[in-house]
Amino acid sequence: MLTPPSLQNTDGTLNMVVEIPKWSRTKVECATREPFNPLKLDSKNGAVRTYSHGDMLFNYGFLPQTWEDPEHVHPDTGAGGDNDPLDVVELGMRAWPVGTVLRVKPLGIMAMIDGGETDWKLLTVAVSDPIAPMLSNLDDLHIQLPGAVAATHRWFRLYKWPEMNSFAFSGQAQDRQYAERIIAETHVAWRKLVDKE
Repeated sequence: MLTPPSLQNTDGTLNMVVEIPKWSRTKVECATREPFNPLKLDSKNGAVRTYSHGDMLFNYGFLPQTWEDPEHVHPDTGAGGDNDPLDVVELGMRAWPVGTVLRVKPLGIMAMIDGGETDWKLLTVAVSDPIAPMLSNLDDLHIQLPGAVAATHRWFRLYKWPEMNSFAFSGQAQDRQYAERIIAETHVAWRKLVDKE
């Protein structure tokens, strides 16, 4: 039997589960309300959902063993969590297949507000990516991949057009240290949820 991925590896890197590969637009999600939380095509009224705004500019997925608690109103966003694992944006060069467990390192985080809920977007790079040795934080990301953070913010702001998502911090991404606090908070929330159930 396969062992589910843990949040963190012994070297301090994180495990991301890829739901949507870079340069694709079919919406795949972790089915958090089903046994074993399979990855499934998201559908509405019997039709597979896709992002009409355009292809993903990045690999998209989640961190296992995290949970954005709807009952916890974060002081910096003024909103509760979205009842899902922590979302991950991987900004490397390669498109990774659905279901890949990818070792990543955090670089920063954005606080999107979606439908009145806090929906964090963790900015990362795959450890195996050629640019990874040059990236340790948000400043490095701005230097090595100029415009990547702004393009990511724009994509998330506009992908539901004509509705637009808002962001805490005036849309500015927060640094790695802040991101690591959010990772820790959502892991503790997940642990409490598991212990309760």
